Amino acid sequence: MIFVKRMLFVLLIFLLISSLCVITLELLCNGLSSANLVKVSPLLAFLGAISALYIWAANVVRLRSDDILKEVGNMYERSYDTLSGSKINELPQNDRMLWLTSARLLLSAQDLSLNLTEPSHKKIHKEIEAFWQWKFYLLISSEKNKFPENYFSEGVSHYIAHSKGQNAPIAVPSLIVLYKFFQWKGDGIDRLDNYRTITEPEFEKLQGVPPQVLEIMRKWGVKT
Repeated sequence: MIFVKRMLFVLLIFLLISSLCVITLELLCNGLSSANLVKVSPLLAFLGAISALYIWAANVVRLRSDDILKEVGNMYERSYDTLSGSKINELPQNDRMLWLTSARLLLSAQDLSLNLTEPSHKKIHKEIEAFWQWKFYLLISSEKNKFPENYFSEGVSHYIAHSKGQNAPIAVPSLIVLYKFFQWKGDGIDRLDNYRTITEPEFEKLQGVPPQVLEIMRKWGVKT
């Protein structure tokens, strides 16, 4: 459908230019008359039909992209809920299948997001992704959680062989996927960079700000 949309757009531009050229030539050669308008009316009608088809195709593509965006958001949420819903003592359950399932859902969300076609949807997806990166960071980061030494496995040798009575070690691929997800990539634009300073007039108009915050802002943020 995206290919159809693009082809219709190219055809529409071509026909629009052609129509303008034909009408201009008719007016220059024969002047404005009902007979001359009749000659170009089929071309104008065809142009109108192509315009209608293009609008239809564009709407179909946008609706499809919108559906994909919603499903991507749902997959991020299901991936997170798979781990967070199994919490024991504030930590996700150290179950191999839970971590694998969460990682697979996360990969599905990322793969599906590649099918987004609308620029606005791609931008929204970046915001959705950033939100879930933060949620996963809070959930499984060692900076926010204290994992027991044997949480992921009984040791490195545990990945080679383990007895039937032991929990299976958390699969390495799932660990890579989930821990890689919330890492800062460094290629994004942080909109907060635009708010490192505040002008004196803006500062003077602030209301409801705690005194200590005002002091900090005056010391480090007010642009003179």
